[in-house]
Amino acid sequence: MLLFCIDQCLLGHQNKHEEGKMIKTLLKVSPLAFALFFIILIPAAQETSVTVSPDNEYYYFDSEGPPSFTIGAEPNVVVCIELATEKKILIDTDNQTDKNFYSSYYGNNSIGGEETKTDSKGEASYELPKEAWEALAKEKHYVRLYYRAYVIEPSYDEDIEDKIKWGTLSAKNWEEAPYVEVFKSEKVADGYDYMQNAKKYFDEGDYVKAAAEYFEAYKSWSNLDFVYNMATCYMNAAAEHYDNYIDLGITGNEITSQERKEVEDLVKQLRNLIPKIREIK
Repeated sequence: MLLFCIDQCLLGHQNKHEEGKMIKTLLKVSPLAFALFFIILIPAAQETSVTVSPDNEYYYFDSEGPPSFTIGAEPNVVVCIELATEKKILIDTDNQTDKNFYSSYYGNNSIGGEETKTDSKGEASYELPKEAWEALAKEKHYVRLYYRAYVIEPSYDEDIEDKIKWGTLSAKNWEEAPYVEVFKSEKVADGYDYMQNAKKYFDEGDYVKAAAEYFEAYKSWSNLDFVYNMATCYMNAAAEHYDNYIDLGITGNEITSQERKEVEDLVKQLRNLIPKIREIK
C-alpha cells in the first residue's frame, strides 16, 4: 500500500487536487510514508531545467533591434531572464543599475519587467525591451551581455516572496554565464576583430604584426587607444632590436664591452618606460 501511494503521488503530483488526496492517504497509512513523500517527491519538484538560447551570437546596436532569446522549460511556467554587462553584476544586487542590469520579470530601478510564460509545449520567446536595450548598450562601442535564467512561481502578493526555481543555466554558477556580444556598428565589429588579432600577436612577441593589426583596428574603429597601443608595440620591438644588436655584435666580436654596456643600459631604460597595452572598452 505504501509503495502504491508513493507511486501514485509521483505520477500525479502536478495535479494539485490529486496531490492533496494522496497526501491524506499517506498520512493514514504511515508517518514513514509521509516522510518518504517529502524525501522523494518534494526535492524532485524543485529541480527545474531551463534552456535559453540567443537567436544571434552578436548584435549591431546602430542597425539591429534588441537581442531575442528562445526559451525551453516546463509547460506553462513563468521564466525570468536576467542580463548584465558584467558577470558578477548578476549576483551583486547592491551595484545593479539601469545601465548594467535588467530582469525580464522584475525590471530594474526605472524600467519595469513583464511576465514571460512558456506554452503547453514548454516553449517561449523573449526580446529585450527597447528601453532596457538602450540603457545597457547605447553608450558603449562594445559590450558583452551576460545572461542567466530561472523559473519563478509568482506570489502576486507584495508581502509574500516569489518562489524561485533555479535553472540549469544559472543558479550558483554565475561565473560560467553565457553572453551575447553587442557592437555599436559593423565597423566597430571589424575593429574588434583586428584588436583581437593584435593581442594575439603581442602575446606571441610579434610586435610589428601586432602594431599593424592595431592600425587596421583604428581605421575601422577610430579609438585613439589603438594608436597608443601601436606605439607600445613599436617600443617593445625597438627594445628587442637593441637586444639583437648586442647578441649579433658579441657573436661577431664587432662591439666593445663599453658599447655593450651602453646599449644594455639603454635597453633597460627603454623597457622601464614601456607602458602596458591599454584595454579597449
